[in-house]
This record gives sequence, C-alpha cells and structure tokens, in this order.
Amino acid sequence: MGRKSETRAGILATRAAKKFFRYENIKDIAKHYGLYSFEELHNLIKNHSPIKDDSSFIICDLIYVNQKHSPKKSFHAICVDNLEPLALFAGYDPGKIFYGEAWFQNERKKKERKNIKRSDFPIQYVKVIDALRLRWQRLFVEKNKIFMAWHKQQSKNYLRAIPLSVGKL
Repeated sequence: MGRKSETRAGILATRAAKKFFRYENIKDIAKHYGLYSFEELHNLIKNHSPIKDDSSFIICDLIYVNQKHSPKKSFHAICVDNLEPLALFAGYDPGKIFYGEAWFQNERKKKERKNIKRSDFPIQYVKVIDALRLRWQRLFVEKNKIFMAWHKQQSKNYLRAIPLSVGKL
C-alpha cells in the first residue's frame, strides 16, 4: 500500500472547501482520503481553506455581537470599549497601546506607575482601531456570506457545548 497521490489531495481540497468550518469535518475527510500526518493536514487546511485567519473572524464576531446588542453604538465606540481583547486578536500588545493624553496623565498619578514615559506606549489606539476597521471591511462587508456562515456554525457549536442542566444546579 503506497501513499495517496498528490492529485487526490487536490481533489480532496476542492471537494471539502465548504466543509472546513469545523474540525470534525476536516478530521473525517482527512481520514477518508488517507491524510494522517499533522503536516499534511495542516498544509491542506492552510492552502485550501476559505478561513485563512481565525483572528479576523473572532474580531468581526466580537464587533458583530456588540452591534447586535447595542445597535446605536458606533464602530469606534465598540472598538474603544473592547480594545484590549480586540487588540490581542489583531496581534497588538495591549500594554503598549497609548490610549490618549488624559489616560496617560491618570496613569502617571498612580503610585506604582510614576516612572512611565510616552515611549513606553509606541502604538496609538486610533491606529489599532483603523487596523480593526480594515479587517472588518475586508471580512464582514466584502465577504459577508462567508462570515455569516462561520458565525452561524460557531453559534451552533457554542449552544451545543452549553449543558442543558445548568439551570437545575
């Protein structure tokens, strides 16, 4: 028994492109076509999956859920309220973000932070929000169907993970 040919991996990728939203689907498809090593499976997902970067989906999901809960809030206000987790998913260190002059002066007044400098915070929070806006534009506005399918699938998985007997405790 030899290894499956490279063309089968290509066929597998094109047939399964729509099923890459859940790990169970990927695992079943990979077993069916004989891809058992982690490297083969990782390369297959990386090359052919419509979801290239989970962090963009998570960022858009956080913003989307906040917009659903408070529709009158602007994009900027939602980002400011949730800047730390959004910055983490965008790849920024929240400890290095400069949140404005009033925040900086307030931080300086604290006893344990008297020796801070502006150079300790090289990233402006407005630039982080601009980067988040670009990701939002790219995924939620331009590829809305992909995002909504991912969101719907994640919502189903989340609801399945919640035990039904929580209220009976």
